[in-house]
Amino acid sequence: MNKILKYFLLSIIAFVFLAWLSVFLTLNMYRFKTTDPRDPAYKAENFRYADYFYNKAIPFGEAKRLTFPAGTSKSFVDFVLVDGNGAKVVDLNESLEMCREPLSASRYLYVIKPWWETPLSMFKLNLGGYATGIVICFDKENKLTSL
Repeated sequence: MNKILKYFLLSIIAFVFLAWLSVFLTLNMYRFKTTDPRDPAYKAENFRYADYFYNKAIPFGEAKRLTFPAGTSKSFVDFVLVDGNGAKVVDLNESLEMCREPLSASRYLYVIKPWWETPLSMFKLNLGGYATGIVICFDKENKLTSL
């Protein structure tokens, strides 16, 4: 009987330790990720909308302007926003007057879903339609002209 109790207690201790470790790593995950575009260690391909949803240190508008400066290629913007963030692209080329740049040849709306509706979220929560849209204008060479 002592042996059963011993293994039971060891399994409880192991479970509590693993639960504590997973909570600790989850809560501290963003501490190890560079989310400030002004930091030299920042990698634009790791841009995630969820990193700026509650981040008060750097607003989302400033982060997107620093991540995607003028001259960024459309293929890179698509890679980061569509592939990395699950954004949907809406073609807005019928009304180019929104792009104030005279060199703009095309305009797209990238609609980014909130973090709780992404495929990586553990549960699908219906918390409302808080999707973010980014209107991006590109020139004839598919280089970003304005956000």
